[in-house]
Amino acid sequence: MNNKNLGIRHGDIPLYPINELPNGLKEMENKGSYILAEGETTGHKHVIVSEGLQVFYSADGRLYLKVKNQGNITHQEHKTLTVLPGIYEVGKEIEYNWFEKAVKKVVD
Repeated sequence: MNNKNLGIRHGDIPLYPINELPNGLKEMENKGSYILAEGETTGHKHVIVSEGLQVFYSADGRLYLKVKNQGNITHQEHKTLTVLPGIYEVGKEIEYNWFEKAVKKVVD
């Protein structure tokens, strides 16, 4: 993965630019848009929309995007962000609970 400081952050969804897709990925069907994350309590969604969008996932559950044309990420509580053409790994925001001494996924 490239320098994570150069990525895009949309709420708790980070996108990290990478140079190429890893081997062994499976492509997911989409129609130019894909829900990157959905809130467990609110039902709000982080959605990427781009013509020619390709979405891939790895055996270990990592998500990758190939954005062929400029697109946007939307969410009901965040401003719309532009995503430039490129290849991205979708990160997972985590937090450390000092009282439970455990790491867990951030819940929207």
